[in-house]
Amino acid sequence: MPNRILKESITTSVSLANLTAEEERHFYRLIVQADDYGCFQAHPSIIRASGYTLLLDKVSTAQSDKWTHALARENIIHLYEANGKPYGHFVNWARYQQIRAQRRKWPEPSCDITCNQVKSD
Repeated sequence: MPNRILKESITTSVSLANLTAEEERHFYRLIVQADDYGCFQAHPSIIRASGYTLLLDKVSTAQSDKWTHALARENIIHLYEANGKPYGHFVNWARYQQIRAQRRKWPEPSCDITCNQVKSD
């Protein structure tokens, strides 16, 4: 995955301010798992294994899942299902990140809410 950009405005984000320290740490670890379109595999065990590789003895799957749902609660991410598998995407991804890839790595989000995603070909 490419490097991700963090902008200064992150320090004044109301949605991030509503998170606990653990939930905010989860946000940063999830950012680097997302493809260029802000989508990621949302199976709790996959998020834990790829996001907390050196902390598996300290972070449980249940904790990771709880933190993922806290991000969804704050409308930072949107969780969806495609082909029977759980996925997620960052709601405002296109506003803050550059999209370099021409194709998505993961299925396109199916949004019940307004998604600020760039459509791919």
